[in-house]
Amino acid sequence: MLKRFILFFILLLGATGVFAQEVADKDIPAKSNTIVTDYTTTLSDADKQQLESKLEAYDDSSSVQIAVVIMRSVGDYDISQYGTSLIRKWGIGQKGKDNGVLILIAVVDHKIAISTGYGAEGAVPDATAKLIIDQDMRPRFRQGNYAGGINAAADDIIKATRGEFK
Repeated sequence: MLKRFILFFILLLGATGVFAQEVADKDIPAKSNTIVTDYTTTLSDADKQQLESKLEAYDDSSSVQIAVVIMRSVGDYDISQYGTSLIRKWGIGQKGKDNGVLILIAVVDHKIAISTGYGAEGAVPDATAKLIIDQDMRPRFRQGNYAGGINAAADDIIKATRGEFK
């Protein structure tokens, strides 16, 4: 009987921890009107417009929407969980297909995540997202080249969704 009680208590604490990770709606900003949202002015206007044009053109020619959000911090949240909540709340991707991809950068936290809707997970699995972050983004970010890192990541996500990424 004591073992059952201890097991129940451990499971209850574990479940509480899982629910505590859920990102509160109040901590997610209102939906942006653009595909590239830079709350930090990390990108120049020209870089932002060039990236926006590329991602809008891809959105128009495919069924996958890629969005970029640059913010100061995600607070105490795990950046991947925050990204997943942001995809859901903003509705990134086509309605009913859940095929959005989000590149999320928390500048002050030095954190990066590529989050996908369920419809894009096959094309951009976690291993591919990690590879893109490690090879395309981090090296350029360390050099202060945020636009270059985001552009390279966007190019590789586009390749992955087309089945061309190696």
